[in-house]
Amino acid sequence: MWKVEVKLDEEKIRTKSEYNLDDMYAAIDKAFVNGAYMESPTVEADGTRIYIAPKLKNQDHFAMIGAKIIAFMDAEWFTANVRKFILGNNGSSSDPNNFSREDILKAWKVGVSCN
Repeated sequence: MWKVEVKLDEEKIRTKSEYNLDDMYAAIDKAFVNGAYMESPTVEADGTRIYIAPKLKNQDHFAMIGAKIIAFMDAEWFTANVRKFILGNNGSSSDPNNFSREDILKAWKVGVSCN
């Protein structure tokens, strides 16, 4: 099972009024749900959106998820406003909470994801 966790700095976005929060979430949803065939996100109490791919649909599915992640690297509206961007994989574990976690922001050397 693969998952992507995304949390935007909603307060900053609302305060600066440079971007529309709903449009930002719609673009993120479109990328991961429509473009990478992940399930519609669940939203945690802290605002983190979690996109899940319970199983890979074909041999290119992981590459599609990766391509969507990489596409956000060049999106100024995203990188300037994201607080958490995590890629997780639970391999063959049947425990949905047992995920490896890669901090994408740290890998990009643009910050560290919040908890």
